[in-house]
Amino acid sequence: MNITHLKNSLHLAHNLVGSPYLINGRDPNGFDCWGLVWYFYKQIGRNPTKPQPYEVRKTNKGKDRCFSNAFEDNNLIQSEQPEDNCIVSFSRNQYTIHVGIFLNKNYGCLHATKQGVVCEKIEQIQMRRGLSNKFYLWQE
Repeated sequence: MNITHLKNSLHLAHNLVGSPYLINGRDPNGFDCWGLVWYFYKQIGRNPTKPQPYEVRKTNKGKDRCFSNAFEDNNLIQSEQPEDNCIVSFSRNQYTIHVGIFLNKNYGCLHATKQGVVCEKIEQIQMRRGLSNKFYLWQE
C-alpha cells in the first residue's frame, strides 16, 4: 500500500470516529460494525458486498453465517499477521460476532460499538469483550 493511500485511509478513519451507532447503519449518520467496514472500503476504492440486514444477523449464529459469506463473497483471505487496512474479525465460541478495520499498529482497530465509532487497540477489545480475532486481506 502506498503512503498516499495510507494517509487517506487514516484521514477517513479520523473523520469517522465519533459517528453514532445505528443498527443497519452504513453512512456517517450511523454505523453498525459491518456497515462501517462496508463504508470504509467503498471510500478507499474497494467494492465490498453490502451487509446483510440486522434481522438476518441478530443471533451469534446468524452473524457468523453472514460474516463468513461476506468474507467469501469479497475474496478475502485469512492472514496470520495484520496488514494496514485489513479486516479484523472477532469471535466468541467459534462464532464471528464483530468486525472492524485494522488501521495499523499505532492506531489499532476502527470499529462500531454501541457508543459509536471508536479506534482502539485489538488487545483492549479482546480483553473487554472476551473475544479472539482473525485478520483478512483483500486478494488483488
